[in-house]
Amino acid sequence: MLTTSNVNSAYSDSIATDSIAADSAFFCAASVEDAHAAPSLFVIPPDSTLIHYPCYLQDGEPGTPIPYNISTDNMLTASLLLLLMSFVVILAKSAQSTVQQGKQFLFGTHRNDVGKETSNLLFCICMLPINCWLLAIFSHSYASEHITRHFSVEPPILVVTIFFAAFLGYFLLKWLAYTVVNAILFSGKKRQQWNSDFLFITAIEGVLMFPLVFLLVYFDLSTKNALFYFGFILILNKMLAFHKGWTIFFKQNAGYLQIFLYFCALEAAPLLAFSGVWLALVNFLKVNF
Repeated sequence: MLTTSNVNSAYSDSIATDSIAADSAFFCAASVEDAHAAPSLFVIPPDSTLIHYPCYLQDGEPGTPIPYNISTDNMLTASLLLLLMSFVVILAKSAQSTVQQGKQFLFGTHRNDVGKETSNLLFCICMLPINCWLLAIFSHSYASEHITRHFSVEPPILVVTIFFAAFLGYFLLKWLAYTVVNAILFSGKKRQQWNSDFLFITAIEGVLMFPLVFLLVYFDLSTKNALFYFGFILILNKMLAFHKGWTIFFKQNAGYLQIFLYFCALEAAPLLAFSGVWLALVNFLKVNF
């Protein structure tokens, strides 16, 4: 039986339902508007009779990723600082012997101080891995700029380590080739003098690579200008090797043809072969889309 009290109760329930829907819509709209300003949570008191309807917000679109820059790589920066500190310490301990080695290298004077020769030999040997690491960083920068920005190996320091191993293998194999050929053709005194000068030439290359790498990494030197600078270092290195090979082995016998063949077999040919190996290594490491 329909009574006045039943009608009033139904009317009250209808109003309460409309109020709940309106309040829920208000909370939902507020969360959508405030989501762009700051993330927040709407907490409903436990004694509230409102029903919370979930609101689903659309995720934002991802932004453009920042390109990789070697100057912001903490691990490579730490390695460069470590190399610089090592170079300064080694040079401070062997500065006098290095100057004498330079005079002997340029003017052909001879030393008899065994202690200074040992100190200079230590400097040259320590400069070999330093030079290889600098060449590896330069190779990574050049390959990233002109060949590919995406390598299959991550992080970038692993790519630099692979280049480092390749350069170290190149120098060691070239030194082994010189050792075998010189042992067959020349006397022990000449071989000893050549080994000392060979290490000194490599050390000079490492010293000249320091400003190139630091300018390239931290002072935005263009890779085009860096390539010209590296070409100058490479040509100077080969000229010094040619000069010392001539003065040590072939000057007394006027062996013009011999020095040409000697230089092509032990300097030019390994360099061309390693260039092909380096390109193959870069193509192997890059990501092919």
